[in-house]
Amino acid sequence: MMTIRNSTFPFLPKDFIETKEGLIFAVVSYQPQDKKVGCFLRYIPDGQGWKKVDTEQANQLLEQSFPNYLYRSRKVDAQFHAVAITDIATHHQPEQRLQQLLQQTPNDDIERKLHKLLPILNQFGVSTET
Repeated sequence: MMTIRNSTFPFLPKDFIETKEGLIFAVVSYQPQDKKVGCFLRYIPDGQGWKKVDTEQANQLLEQSFPNYLYRSRKVDAQFHAVAITDIATHHQPEQRLQQLLQQTPNDDIERKLHKLLPILNQFGVSTET
């Protein structure tokens, strides 16, 4: 699974970015928007981890508490969620996490299933290399 990332904008759809406030957004855009990452709020901290939020909850929370993460694009004439690159605390990249999981002993049933599934995928030509 060879992933090509642009060194000047390494964010890809399906990545997640976490802000300094602990909000977790799913990246949805291949291109920056005025030095911001086009994304969508998916998880918020709830004291015991993270809680998934739906579209209405996400929009309402950002409008009320984090309007800096709402962006009006003149290019596409639409408002959407976007995080300034300088506001990103952590960039979660799936291919890096996969490699971490493969290098450790499975901790739970899901990780054990992953370790069993990957050799099958490799047999069908799906690479697990980054």
